[in-house]
Amino acid sequence: KVRITGKGRCNVTNARPPEEFAGQVRTNAEFFSTAFAEFNNRATIRFFERLGVKLDVERGERVFPRSGKAWDIANALLEYCVDNGVKIVYDTRVTEIMTLNGRVFGVRYRNKRGFERKEECPRVIVATGGVSYPATGSTGDGYVFAADTGHAVEPVRPSLTPLVSSCLWIKNMNGLL
Repeated sequence: KVRITGKGRCNVTNARPPEEFAGQVRTNAEFFSTAFAEFNNRATIRFFERLGVKLDVERGERVFPRSGKAWDIANALLEYCVDNGVKIVYDTRVTEIMTLNGRVFGVRYRNKRGFERKEECPRVIVATGGVSYPATGSTGDGYVFAADTGHAVEPVRPSLTPLVSSCLWIKNMNGLL
């Protein structure tokens, strides 16, 4: 997903002062404030620059990789994970996040040849995508896994949905290109 964000450019973060972000959060502002206190946009910029990704600030204080390539962000993240001992398993379909007494202890998945495998581990990250872009292979399974592991899952609603029309008057509306 990172490789296709921002039309292939990957808007990494925003360079506005962190205190301006709180007013932009519409839901679960308390979680956002806690998470952002730990790792805010400035920390994000420093993180990628330490990984060797040069960044530029553009119109609207949006931060992009200088190369203009989302792949540079994705590759930097992958290298960071590998350098820190993260095992990455590709081309699989997760069938279960294994839990015992409310704690994750592993993952069960099927490889592309159809063989089921099981990995025991104390932490699992499953990159499932959502439901809005099925062409990427996302099925919505992540919502099922989240609910199965005790997370509250809110009903999904569209957001940032492109609207295309041949009506010329629409182009004069505020906020549209």
